[in-house]
Amino acid sequence: MFHDARRFGSAAVLVAILSLGALVMAQPFKVKHPTHDPKLTQADASRLEKAVQRVLVMSEEDLLALVPVQTAIHFCGCPNCDAGMQESNQLTWTIDRSREVKCQFCGHVYPSEKYPMDKTQTATNPRGEKVTVRYYLDKEGNDYFFEGATWRFQKIWLVTQCHNLARAYHVTRRPEYARRAALILNRFAELYPGYCVVKQWPFRRREYTSINKPPYPSSGGKWGRWCHDEIPRTLPLAYDLIYESEELDKLSKERGVDVRKRIEDDFFRATVTYMFSFKDHGSNMAPSYAAPMIQIGRCIGEPEYVHWAYHWVGQILNTRFFYDGMWCEAPSYHYQTVGGIQRVLDELKGYSDPPGYTGKDGLHFEDLDPEKEVPFLRKCLTAPEAIAYPGGLICPVHDTWAGSKRGPKRKESTCAILPGYGHAVLGAGKGDGQIQAHLHFSGSYGHTHMDNLNLALFAYGREMLCDIGYSHTRMRHWTICTIGHNLVAIDRKDQSQKESDGDLLMYVPNLPGLAVVEASGERGYPDLAQVYRRMVMLVSAEGAAPYAVDIFHVKGGQTHDWLLHGAADNDQTLDCTVNLAPREGTLLEPGETWEEPRGESSHFIPYGLMRNVRAGRADGGWSAAFRYKDDPDLGCRVHMLANPGAEVFACETPSIRRAGSDDSKLPNYMMPQLVVRRRGDAPLETIFVSVVEPYRGAPRITRVEGLKIESGSPLTVAIRVHMTDRTDTILVNPDVPDATCMAGGVLLQGRIGFLACRGDKIAAACLVAGSRLKSGQLELTAQTPVLTGVIESAMRKVDGADADAFVTAADLPEGKDLHGSWMIVTHGNGYRHGYGIDRIEKRNGKTIIHLLDDHGLRMNGDETTEAYFPRRTIKGKNQFVINGVAIMKSAP
Repeated sequence: MFHDARRFGSAAVLVAILSLGALVMAQPFKVKHPTHDPKLTQADASRLEKAVQRVLVMSEEDLLALVPVQTAIHFCGCPNCDAGMQESNQLTWTIDRSREVKCQFCGHVYPSEKYPMDKTQTATNPRGEKVTVRYYLDKEGNDYFFEGATWRFQKIWLVTQCHNLARAYHVTRRPEYARRAALILNRFAELYPGYCVVKQWPFRRREYTSINKPPYPSSGGKWGRWCHDEIPRTLPLAYDLIYESEELDKLSKERGVDVRKRIEDDFFRATVTYMFSFKDHGSNMAPSYAAPMIQIGRCIGEPEYVHWAYHWVGQILNTRFFYDGMWCEAPSYHYQTVGGIQRVLDELKGYSDPPGYTGKDGLHFEDLDPEKEVPFLRKCLTAPEAIAYPGGLICPVHDTWAGSKRGPKRKESTCAILPGYGHAVLGAGKGDGQIQAHLHFSGSYGHTHMDNLNLALFAYGREMLCDIGYSHTRMRHWTICTIGHNLVAIDRKDQSQKESDGDLLMYVPNLPGLAVVEASGERGYPDLAQVYRRMVMLVSAEGAAPYAVDIFHVKGGQTHDWLLHGAADNDQTLDCTVNLAPREGTLLEPGETWEEPRGESSHFIPYGLMRNVRAGRADGGWSAAFRYKDDPDLGCRVHMLANPGAEVFACETPSIRRAGSDDSKLPNYMMPQLVVRRRGDAPLETIFVSVVEPYRGAPRITRVEGLKIESGSPLTVAIRVHMTDRTDTILVNPDVPDATCMAGGVLLQGRIGFLACRGDKIAAACLVAGSRLKSGQLELTAQTPVLTGVIESAMRKVDGADADAFVTAADLPEGKDLHGSWMIVTHGNGYRHGYGIDRIEKRNGKTIIHLLDDHGLRMNGDETTEAYFPRRTIKGKNQFVINGVAIMKSAP
């Protein structure tokens, strides 16, 4: 390859090439066709010939009559029923009834006398011609473009047939196949310049516009449902396969026009020019047009299209993925994007520029192999697997489809974290006994939910406490809103979706029998929360069935709702030791009214979804149990410590998933919901402390008690967990220097102390971020509870250094003593991220902290730049904390 790899993904070069988008080359380079290997053999001939039989028996007139005369409509519902998602995938179509569409739920056929298309829209197309389209308008103002929806199905069918015809021609050389493909391509190229730009989005009025020059609307276009669909897919490949056919020459003579030039200029180049009118090419849909753009560039001899896509790959990897390899939105969109990037790289692989050609970027490509230049892609391809459930399903955070298997099946669960994205997993157990506690603390960067500090729990093969995930139903707002998650809502309000990143405060995954993660999310409630932080522990001492400890500290506002719901895929019951009495209505407040949502864009007050409410008051400790109806021996019990004056509500809320894409089925599927509410004067301060035990058979935990704190802070948490064969004591101090407490005969100086006892004997003990833990004859000490310092500079292998490391003047223990520990770095803007440590080296009077991975930071004095998303430039020092630990080696 004859270029400087450091220019791969250059933003300046990408913009420079982008500015050439409208350029149509007068003399494109000579290309040898086909430029793409369709990977077909004679063994594929019979399959392909069978696939095109339907289109072959049509007359040419009937075939061409199927090509839509105007821009198709993607979103069209059924006014005759309330089933389905209403406007998305509502209608069906067949080639045998090509002028009709039918509701797949109620069966009503359109056009329909009952719902006449007696309304019209008129617009001026790019050719200056008046265009009139018909539609039906109901009493609520909802439009239904049945004819436009039919055009969509016709277009999809023709595009598929065209590609199949071209592939059949390639393996059989039968001219009738090339003829039909050429007819379709030519007709699309003939009509495309006259297509109107259409604005369309679910549950909004559709509009055929007279917008004939940039800026174009992003939610629409001439070819697809939005701008990202503008460049046609597979049609460039079809054209490539029939390019050398005499049928294109024959058709040119018949029509009196250069058909190849029409297809290339009036259709393919025109769609690329349209797409290049947009400035932002960093969306999850960008791969969908980058790949066909390469196909067009290679096929019509336009190398600059290929060069643009080459630089685009580097740009999207560097600008839209976190340093941990995660796409900035949701795992489902991560896989969509990296899959698309992989297809783009496949299109680039092996490409060579025309002899002697040098692009506007100064590069000449020869047998291109861009994957060698993007090692970061390998990390991106598998990043979400870190938060996969044991069966390989990804924890469905944000807009992620539950049930989509992506990762390999796990033999055992361990701890993992995506520190850039903001999601940690505490895992333990093997085989069917695996247990995972998930803490989510990401920001909002698109397709996100208002769910900072959400908790999910998976155990014994099932989601015990779930994140519902993605939905396109009219209840979608329930899946997005704060109240629809397992966390604390302040003043019954949703969290912010602007600059709402959580901070990683602690991650200690490597202790025997104990793992801890703590995060804060005050930015989620920027005007309310003085404190909003959650610590989750997974206790698996002695290899016994693990349980989780959940400590949620909130300060701010006047109402704190601690929310927890069960499983979304299976029916459960909810039993509670609090005396609960039926309460009329929902959890709407006086003066609030419920408005039934119409579509997925509808907003509503989510407390109106809390039905079949039972209410009571709990001044002391209590417990509740979620049990599966189909397996009563499987469940999850929650022990809640006392919060005097707290109200407890048990109710039902929509589980949504099992309704699939059918709105009419939503009322059929509910899940148990638990709400613990505290109210008081602002700023109200609450510490919700619970122990969550998933179980199979009989629970091991018999009682959880809050210990009397003999000395210490009012914010100290001290609990004792009584089990059938063991008693655990857990002490947690507030995050302040030299915090000390005494409770239950245990002294803790530091953040966390843990003891597991069998009778009078201590079986396990550990101290986290502390100097002393004492109980009876046991005393754990640490000379340095925490290691702190300032990062002076950063090293990255990708930037030419010999290590991915931080440089500091702090004195840290050399070698592998800190291997597997995590350092928490507070940047100058107050954001906190975590970085795994490999080893410590002393070099030239400095301490080199070698990391397990690329930290993605460039430092220049007191200025830090993020090399990956969100690519902030931050002023100020980078200060770090490494939590020390002490572990009992043997029984005292």
